[in-house]
Amino acid sequence: MKKILAFAFVLTMAVGLIACGKKEEAPVETPAPVETPKPEAPAETPVPKEEPAEEEESAGNMWVRQTNGDQVQSYLTGEWVDKSVGDTRPIAYVFNNAQAACPQTGISRSGVIYEAPVEGYMTRLMGVMEEWQDLKKIGSVRSCRDYFVQFALEFDAIYCHYGQAVYALDLLSKDYVNNVSGLASSGAGYPGDIVYYRTSDRKAPHNCYASGEGIMKGIDKLGYSMDYDKEYTGKLGFVSEGETADMSGGQSGKVIKPGYPVNKPTFEYNESDGLYYRSQYGGKQIDDMTGKQLAVKNVILQYCYADTRDAKGYWWVDSHTGGPMRYFSDGKVIEGTWERGEDDTDSGHYYDQNGNELLLNQGKTWICIISATDAGEVHWE
Repeated sequence: MKKILAFAFVLTMAVGLIACGKKEEAPVETPAPVETPKPEAPAETPVPKEEPAEEEESAGNMWVRQTNGDQVQSYLTGEWVDKSVGDTRPIAYVFNNAQAACPQTGISRSGVIYEAPVEGYMTRLMGVMEEWQDLKKIGSVRSCRDYFVQFALEFDAIYCHYGQAVYALDLLSKDYVNNVSGLASSGAGYPGDIVYYRTSDRKAPHNCYASGEGIMKGIDKLGYSMDYDKEYTGKLGFVSEGETADMSGGQSGKVIKPGYPVNKPTFEYNESDGLYYRSQYGGKQIDDMTGKQLAVKNVILQYCYADTRDAKGYWWVDSHTGGPMRYFSDGKVIEGTWERGEDDTDSGHYYDQNGNELLLNQGKTWICIISATDAGEVHWE
């Protein structure tokens, strides 16, 4: 906790000032490693009424999800889903977010979306999905960065990508990482040419996709279990059905600008449905599968130690030490912190300013990873 408070203090001036408110890499990436300094340490479903809700024991996450008959609360959204869905591990799919790759397809199925910078200050997206098996086209897919694997591990997800930067090779080789890669040179996690395919409507590397059926074939061939680890209790916590998150004392947070300089994304709050609608590259961000603009109930800005690690601009992001965060929902924003254990398999959690676990509104969440040094580029109103 002292380390987190210290990090929060370092950010006070940069973050406080905002309260008023490039090239794509080749498919095979082999930059020469450079020694990098390390930190000191690391549609709503009615609730069935036939049976009373049962609680599951929780070890790390103070939020306890409930079961009710043949339904269970989703680890991703807190909403009621069939047990066959909620008790099955999700995938964490790396979406290409270059302008030439937009619109993406299938991304709206994500319960949680991560956004983080990559080379040239572009961003890449990772969609954590629990209902994907019926999709014919998901993508386009891009290559792995090690910090995205770290975030995927917080959801006990199977990580789907097409190749990787050299810095991710060690992590991908760990026994506790289950990944499905599209390149034979990736080593671990390559099931053969059965998962990903290319289309003719776009130029490579923006035309590589997967289907739900193909991903499932890859998972089966690699022998991964689709059951959550027996110790897993979830990363996010949610308010109970019919309740709303405690945003008391919060500022107005109806327009959010995370400050990424290339795609220049914004989230705009819609009073009528209580969702934040996403735009980037000067227009609405849509899912090509639905034709609809992406929208989420919650937006989280998670501030991390981060820096480029070589002359090619590959990023290093500290996903363990903890730090400040901001939570946007219902048109307001409140401050808090995030914490995570030292082990890669630990799930981080969010806390309010009083140290209580932050319970989110039920629904989809978009998590923007913000470098601590770029905190001053973030604005909201």
